[in-house]
Amino acid sequence: MTNRERYKQAFGAIHASGEINLEADMKNYSARAIRRTAAVCLCAVMLLCAGVTAFAVNTELKTILGWGGNSEIRQTTDENGNTETTTYLFTDSLTEPVELENGRVYFIVNGEHIDITDTISEKTFSYSYVDSDGYTHYWLVGLNTDEAGNYGYAEYIKGENGEWIGGYSARASLDSDGKGPEWLEAGKAELGIPW
Repeated sequence: MTNRERYKQAFGAIHASGEINLEADMKNYSARAIRRTAAVCLCAVMLLCAGVTAFAVNTELKTILGWGGNSEIRQTTDENGNTETTTYLFTDSLTEPVELENGRVYFIVNGEHIDITDTISEKTFSYSYVDSDGYTHYWLVGLNTDEAGNYGYAEYIKGENGEWIGGYSARASLDSDGKGPEWLEAGKAELGIPW
């Protein structure tokens, strides 16, 4: 038996009784029912508009990406016009700004290949660049111990208006007072970073 024959057998016993009329009978709808339906539709539209307005009030102003996809800074505004900034650090997939080669430390951000071994053994290495959106990225790199492989780094971002937006440090342990290693604190003080 084919599928077509099975279909005919299954639905062949179903028949419409009497005459079928596909036109709507408008007499059965009262003016009161039409007004009630219109009121429900209007309420639904108003609720939707209120939801869209509430979403628009707490909206994201901008997203700023750190180098290498390491961080994302989101700025939002609330209903009073106050701006809130949140920095997200993607610790599971950090892109290191330095490479170790033959016991030397090379800074590699923006395609650079700068030997910073001697610089970080004495003080903090700093570097800055302006991205395509006009944000200035400031980098700090330093040693946590005397070993070249035990370095830390930080990236801080400043807006076109000169205001610090946000940033992060990695591989740099903070003490109970929130202070980092000497290289980090010296670099932050030199740049005037407020955090």
